[in-house]
Amino acid sequence: MSEKYQHFTPGEYLPFEASFVEQKKKDFQAVLDGTAPQMPTPPPAPYSEEAVLAYNKKWDPYNPLFNDPEYARKAGYNGVPAAPGFTTVRIAGVRPFPKNISDGGFYYTNDGSDIRLSRPVVSGDLLKPGSSEPIFKEVTTPDSICREWIMGGTGTLTDEDGNTVVTFNTNTRECWKKIIDGSDGPSFYENMTEWCGYFPKAHYTSDEDWANIREMWKNEQIRGAEVRYWEDVEVGTFIPETCSGPITYMDMAAWYGSVQLNRDMLSNPQFLETCFRDENGNYLFETAIHLGNRNVPGARMVFFNDTAAHTAARAVTNYIGDAGYVSRYAWRFYPFYKEMRNWKPHDYDLICQVVPGYESRPLNRHGSEGDTVIGKAYIYDKYIDDTGRHCLKLCAWGEDLEGNIVEVCPMEAVLPSRG
Repeated sequence: MSEKYQHFTPGEYLPFEASFVEQKKKDFQAVLDGTAPQMPTPPPAPYSEEAVLAYNKKWDPYNPLFNDPEYARKAGYNGVPAAPGFTTVRIAGVRPFPKNISDGGFYYTNDGSDIRLSRPVVSGDLLKPGSSEPIFKEVTTPDSICREWIMGGTGTLTDEDGNTVVTFNTNTRECWKKIIDGSDGPSFYENMTEWCGYFPKAHYTSDEDWANIREMWKNEQIRGAEVRYWEDVEVGTFIPETCSGPITYMDMAAWYGSVQLNRDMLSNPQFLETCFRDENGNYLFETAIHLGNRNVPGARMVFFNDTAAHTAARAVTNYIGDAGYVSRYAWRFYPFYKEMRNWKPHDYDLICQVVPGYESRPLNRHGSEGDTVIGKAYIYDKYIDDTGRHCLKLCAWGEDLEGNIVEVCPMEAVLPSRG
């Protein structure tokens, strides 16, 4: 029986891909040299109170520190503190490969992001782009049927005095397969929806589940104004849990919005080649997969890469109280395309490495419609950093009602010291 797919060797490119790879390498070098075309961007402006409040209300509508400007001022802040994940950084880099580069299928994922803060970010802050270190490299496994690349990098935001406040790291991965046995390849629609055939079934939320969910809600603890001092925290502590869900397509639409296609896009044949065509003949942008079987028959809504992370982060901000702040917020998740599961970003397996009882419970499910996320966290270290901050290291994670791990969040927090 003949091989269906080409086996790839890193650094050796076939005619159909060679020109694309060469162009990407030139584009990346231009970014490094500072000669790449610059995308027009508006000048930085202070974060408005309205923008911070809108973000906070979306992801943590319960904590008054994030939702009540007067409360935040009484807690000692010059503005409303932004909940974890508010600040992102645009990183100059290369554009993605075309999704129709090969006839055997195209797959992609974001590996999550890693955000570090030197201090809390609050409304009124004016942060400007600082340094940017892009990444573009091949990560193809020798003899793999997938040609694989990483692109992304690290960027910073600085305050008006030039101090680095935010360091942001993220990357995407892309891969493709090449058919060599003469058979027909999948259409773009078939390619993008292959995961529907092996994705686990949705969880049905029973009356018993609902009773447990409401009990978890009732037991959530917001520390608030009661100061938690670094010296009083014990390494080896499991902190109180949070709970979000069951998460529905209406939640996803409210949290993430949608993508509006304009007439220029809908008149571009190359763009339409990588769109879904629904049963009514409408063209839909590829992120329609996040809204499930309303667009992809037999599918269901899948989480965005940070959906479950926000519930885990809420457990940490509840615990540290008003006087503490999250200084690192990262998230790792299980890719729903099986082709993207061969490479792991930094701290992907942190839960197995540091959390007792989870040594054999790695990330094993991509969250989806109907899943309830239980936010958990474990304190596995504490230290004083080079600037004198008193820090906690936590592994936070999102777990569903069946015990699946749907997100792992390496986190750190800064607490006041008794001195």
